[in-house]
Amino acid sequence: MVAEFSGSGGLFRYEARQILYIPLSFRSPADELICNYKKNGIYSVKSAYHMLMHDKRNKAPGLSNVYHQKLWQKIWLSHLHPRDHNFLWRLAKNILPTKANLQKKGISLDTSCPLCEAATETAHHLFLHCEYTRSACFSSNYGLRVPLNSYLNDWISCCLEDPSSVSDQLKCTVLWHLWKARNLLVYRQKFTDPRLVAKEAMESVIEFNKFNPCIKAKPPAHNLLEVPISFEVCILQVDAGCFDEGFISFGCLLRNQAGRVVSAACKWEEMSANPVTAETLAIHWSLQLAKELKVERILVQSDALSVVNCIISLSLLTDIDHVVLNCQTFLRSFKFASVVFISRAFNCDAHNLVGLGKRLGSRTWLGLPPNCNSISVCPSVAS
Repeated sequence: MVAEFSGSGGLFRYEARQILYIPLSFRSPADELICNYKKNGIYSVKSAYHMLMHDKRNKAPGLSNVYHQKLWQKIWLSHLHPRDHNFLWRLAKNILPTKANLQKKGISLDTSCPLCEAATETAHHLFLHCEYTRSACFSSNYGLRVPLNSYLNDWISCCLEDPSSVSDQLKCTVLWHLWKARNLLVYRQKFTDPRLVAKEAMESVIEFNKFNPCIKAKPPAHNLLEVPISFEVCILQVDAGCFDEGFISFGCLLRNQAGRVVSAACKWEEMSANPVTAETLAIHWSLQLAKELKVERILVQSDALSVVNCIISLSLLTDIDHVVLNCQTFLRSFKFASVVFISRAFNCDAHNLVGLGKRLGSRTWLGLPPNCNSISVCPSVAS
């Protein structure tokens, strides 16, 4: 389709070119239609019937059915703070005083969600679809992702699958902290940054496990901001540049812990991208090079603060989300990996390689590039 548009007398040539230059995921399989309610992803009339009956049972009044009894057991037997047990039970029963529930009781009020103002505040919206909730979950240490096409009780059940997992504890605890942040906004007009919600939830989990060590919890993922000085850590300085006529250039410099240049590379590619996307792609490309050189411990330095914050889950930019996920997956494959921000003044070497890429094209050198006197020797990581 893109080829037809771009070849028909120039019609849609610019649009077709922009489509072709959209960076795709490096790890996702080919797109295909799947049925969310079947393990094998294949739709059948039987699966549709079970889905409708499942929905009917969940909405039916009366005594708890088998599904709910299993959910109650998961909630009350989970390794969580008693406060979280009570909250999850009220959430699963849909008896939290959300605005939609208060309206059902005859109270006249504005039912819009106080956190995003984009829809009616039901429990389903507040804990599954609200952008504030999704941002808070993704800002956590585990980059939690809330499913859009799921029932709320199924999501709660999923959060309680492994009672010894810190990530599952965090999923449940962050729900309570989201409700707490919502109440502060509604009753005290105090807005809480979603990143702070994620941070408080993680601190709550750590504190609870510290004083309730009856179940050995799995340790959280390593902090991308800590550097183990006792090991040899290579420094990877990265930069990117956008040029006219739809070209971008990458530059990276790999140093050992003593500050000596181990390898240098630049890449020149025909692609239209904004600076943020280019910087993200440059980091992914440089990590690939580091893997090829069999580097095990790495400290990535970039002067793109917004990109660094996305990779370490302090912020979220939807335009580069899929590339950021690829970078995070790559980082976990190292024995140690850290991503930090440095100012442009301390990243001039990688910046010079970006310019070198414009002149020479894609090149890789072991050690310093030939006839390049602009590369400096930086101090070691330990110092």
